[in-house]
Amino acid sequence: MSDFSYRIAVADFGSNSIKFGLFDADSSGQLRPVASHRAMIALGDDAFQTGRISEESAHRVEEALRRFAPRFAEADARAAAATSAFRAAENGVEMAERFSETLGVRVEILDGLEEARLLGRGVLETANWDGKAEAVVVDIGGGSGEIIRARPGAPLQVASLALGAIRLREACAPPPDDEPYTKESVAALHAMAKGELRGVAPAAPGGRCFGAGGGFTTLAEAIRGAETRPGNLLSRLELRGFLETLCVTPASDIAMRYRLPLRRARIAFAASVAAWRALVNLRVKRIELSWAGLREGLAAREADRLRQK
Repeated sequence: MSDFSYRIAVADFGSNSIKFGLFDADSSGQLRPVASHRAMIALGDDAFQTGRISEESAHRVEEALRRFAPRFAEADARAAAATSAFRAAENGVEMAERFSETLGVRVEILDGLEEARLLGRGVLETANWDGKAEAVVVDIGGGSGEIIRARPGAPLQVASLALGAIRLREACAPPPDDEPYTKESVAALHAMAKGELRGVAPAAPGGRCFGAGGGFTTLAEAIRGAETRPGNLLSRLELRGFLETLCVTPASDIAMRYRLPLRRARIAFAASVAAWRALVNLRVKRIELSWAGLREGLAAREADRLRQK
């Protein structure tokens, strides 16, 4: 039996939510999740609309951090990382420093490629990828989308794109909650996603493809309901049918029909376009769902550091 002797605490400051996680690590670096918590704050709504993180949102972040800070203090290793909303906001660095004081650990603003490498590692290690065939990870977050390719015996190939569901929605004249998208907005959203994905090469035949991030989890819960689990498959055909429904359905109706919080219902259509377009470019017919990501990648990095001491 593995000896889990280290406690690792991590925080992922995403554009849609802030996610906390506690992991135990053994002497070989194997991780065991202990606890997780999520605070839906949608910093991307601020960053992509106004270019700044507002005081109102900052106070909500600090409330969430104060609730989790005691558990951070008990860990042997701690790490916190901020992503696309902080890269886009004029006051992103200032806010990261402010939140570092509240949490008691430095909040590192990751560049897009480092974010992709870490979340790719988190997904692949959790999925027990055997390294014998190519694996592709598609992560649809709030502010960015990442595509990570893992090939046998080669370093990860990573790309970070302006493909996040909040960013896409805000760039394409989103309608009020009680109205559907206009035809012009639907066309603009597809065009933006298609443009971002230009140059993404098809996946190798016989490999595995994983869908991660809030975009995929929201879509999976809406399409499959509460029974969806990591490892379930979501087909490109299902995504196509779903986005065709969403483009003519107001966010308020999406929330009621699929039992989603209104904040998540607002970005469901943009997420479905980003996900479907990614699968089209990759020429992948189905994708495995993963609930892992940046938190697991951060924890794995900290486990490596503990082992090196």
